[in-house]
Amino acid sequence: MFNNSQFLRDGSAELITPIYYHQTLQKDTGITHAVHGDFTGTQMGEFAVSTGRWLKLIKFYWETKNFQTIACLNTFSHICSIKTLWLERQKKDLLVVLTDLGVLSILTYEEERRAFEVVLKETLPRSQRNRIVGQHLAVCSQAIMIGAIEAVKYIFALKFTSDGSISIRKQWTFSDNNLIFDMVALGTSGPNLAHCIFACLESTYVLEITRSESLFLEHRANLLISVPHRSGVFICSENYVAYHKWPSSQLNQCPIPKRLTNSKEDVIIACSAVCFGDDKLYILAQSEQGDIFKIIFLEDKSEVKEIVLEYFDTIPVASSLCIIKTTHLFAASEFGNQ
Repeated sequence: MFNNSQFLRDGSAELITPIYYHQTLQKDTGITHAVHGDFTGTQMGEFAVSTGRWLKLIKFYWETKNFQTIACLNTFSHICSIKTLWLERQKKDLLVVLTDLGVLSILTYEEERRAFEVVLKETLPRSQRNRIVGQHLAVCSQAIMIGAIEAVKYIFALKFTSDGSISIRKQWTFSDNNLIFDMVALGTSGPNLAHCIFACLESTYVLEITRSESLFLEHRANLLISVPHRSGVFICSENYVAYHKWPSSQLNQCPIPKRLTNSKEDVIIACSAVCFGDDKLYILAQSEQGDIFKIIFLEDKSEVKEIVLEYFDTIPVASSLCIIKTTHLFAASEFGNQ
C-alpha cells in the first residue's frame, strides 16, 4: 500500500504527488536503430545497435560467421537516434547518441577497458514551446543537426583539438512552424570544405521562411536517403523514389515495383543501406511488405541520368539495414530474429 499523504505539525494532512520510476528486470531485445562503422579502428567493422535504453557494440567474426557483443551500456533513458562520426586523427568512428532526456553524447570505444567512454556530453536547451527536445539526428564531419518533430532545429559546430577531445564551437537554434519528418547530412562544400549541407523533409503549415533551397514535394514523402560524396539525396514517397542533387532543381523519379498479387496497395520504403563496391554505388531499400530493391545509378559524365530499381530479395521487415564490406547484409528487426 502506498500512502500519498503526510501529516504536518498542526495535525493536518498534506497531499503528496507520487513519482514512479519504471524499469524492467530483463534487457530489451528489440533493435530500434543500428549503424555500421569502424569503432575499434581495426578496419574490420562493427555494429552499434540500440534496444530501448541499452546501447550495444556487436562484432562480426568472418571466420565463424558469428556475432559477439563486445560492449554494452545502459543509458537509463530512451535512445531516439544513433549515428556515426568519422574521426580522422584516430582513424576510427565515434558514436553519436541522442536520448529522450535531451542529452547529446559522443562516445568512443576503448579497447583496453572494452567499454564506451564519453567524449562529449551536451544537454539541449528546453523551452515552453519546445517540450520534445529532439527526435531526428544528422551528422556531418564538422557539425551535428538535431530536429524535433515540430518547430525546432539545432546545429552544433564541432571543434577538434590536437589531444583528441571534442567541444562545441558554436550553436544555432532555428524555430519555425514546420513539421519535420526526416533529415540527413549530404556532406561538405565551399572553401576548405567549411560548409555543411543538410537536407530536411518538412511540411509548412503556417509561416513561410527563407531557405537556401526549397523543393515542392508531394505530401506523401516519408523518408530521405543520403548519397555520400555526391551531395545528393533520395526522396522516398508512396509508390516512387526521386533523386535530387544539390544545387540542381531537377528530380529524377522512378516508380517502385509492386507485387502482382496486390498491385493496388501503396508501397512505402521503410529502411535502406548504402553500399560502395568496385567503384560503383548502389542502395538497398526495403518496403513495408519486406521486399528489398536494389537502386542503381545510370550516369553520364558523373551526372545521374536515370535510376533503376531491381528486385533483390524478401525478408521480414527490418528497422535498420547495414552492409558489411559489400558482401553481407545485416537486418536489425524490432520484432523477431536479426
